[in-house]
Amino acid sequence: MEHMGARVVALAIETSSSIPILKYFCSLVRFSSPLVEQLQPGSAVLQALKADTLSAIVNNNNKHLVAKKVIIAEYEKIVSNDTFAGDPPPVAIPGVNHIGVCKPTKSFNSPLLHLEDCL
Repeated sequence: MEHMGARVVALAIETSSSIPILKYFCSLVRFSSPLVEQLQPGSAVLQALKADTLSAIVNNNNKHLVAKKVIIAEYEKIVSNDTFAGDPPPVAIPGVNHIGVCKPTKSFNSPLLHLEDCL
């Protein structure tokens, strides 16, 4: 799945939310890493990637560059879920956030079922 940007610092803070000093450290990262800027929604890097992908999939070429399915969390606060290039519209998994949608368990297998649909 491709997405159209991320709030990288928000992701880092969410994953380290139980440790206050890590929240502070993660906030400082945005000032020292070009990756943070490159992943901002609408960045030049993401726009170039989208343009290159659209160019590569013309005439139904390079089908591997188009997602078969896009899964998102109902309560997404980290990534921008705008549709990327030729990808299909996303399917939201109810009741989960960015972290939860990526962590299937015995009682939460929805992400695995969606993956199975693509095989």
